[in-house]
Amino acid sequence: MPSSRLPQRQLHPSDQQPGDLQPGDQQPGDRPPETEGEAARPPQGQSSRARPDLIDVLITVACFLAAGLTVGILASTLGVDRVAPEVRAVLMPIVLAGQSLAFLIAFLWIVWHGRRLSLRQLGLGVLPPTWLKRGALWGAGAILPAILVNAITLILIGAEETNPQVELLAPAGPSLWGFLVILPLVSILVPFVEELAFRGVLYGWLRQQLPQGLAILISAVIFAVAHGIPQLMPALILVGVLLARLRELEDSLWPCIAMHGVFNAVMTLVLFAALSAGVEPTQSL
Repeated sequence: MPSSRLPQRQLHPSDQQPGDLQPGDQQPGDRPPETEGEAARPPQGQSSRARPDLIDVLITVACFLAAGLTVGILASTLGVDRVAPEVRAVLMPIVLAGQSLAFLIAFLWIVWHGRRLSLRQLGLGVLPPTWLKRGALWGAGAILPAILVNAITLILIGAEETNPQVELLAPAGPSLWGFLVILPLVSILVPFVEELAFRGVLYGWLRQQLPQGLAILISAVIFAVAHGIPQLMPALILVGVLLARLRELEDSLWPCIAMHGVFNAVMTLVLFAALSAGVEPTQSL
């Protein structure tokens, strides 16, 4: 049966009116087609990488070592280890603050500015509503387990050793001025710097390569080793595990900073209180 459809008339170029759109022409207001390079380019101001990579980890380690070496040379030049304890009590907070700030400046300039790794991907995005409360509770909850682990470590070592942090935090003995000077460093600046390095960059990279449990454990061991105090390593591993677990649960670095700050603040308070009472703090404190 013959088809009832009429054949479509082919338009001749002479039939086109001025302003008529040709096939494939852009409609008014359409976005111009992107080239291959433009499609792959991230939007203006947006990081081109979602997570830290191995280069970021190595740069962070290099910044950490360079900051420590620079401040160590400065401390040696000033003769911090040869001055009177009263003078050392003034210089040690400066040394601690200098090391943390030197690392922070180098890290932000190279990794954040130069490598375009966004702080949001490091966990420093919008503050979670309960970040301070959660962090404070976790920090307070870690105090007794850490003291218990330190006490067990002391028993296994079989020797009463003075806590090496005494010389660092209170070289001239306990004093209200010394406590008020050292407290902001150990509860705000140092936790911020260490969490940025260990739970921001290191754990952020390990989490991409390994299962959660293994990434938490490895990051905690590296965190403990980096402190350079063998007697305190078991307790520091415990604290590192808790901090990495909190980072995983909250998907933010802010609760970890709060937990670390509360833990350091309470332990510093206990140390100064013990010194004030005439008790020489051992590894268990």
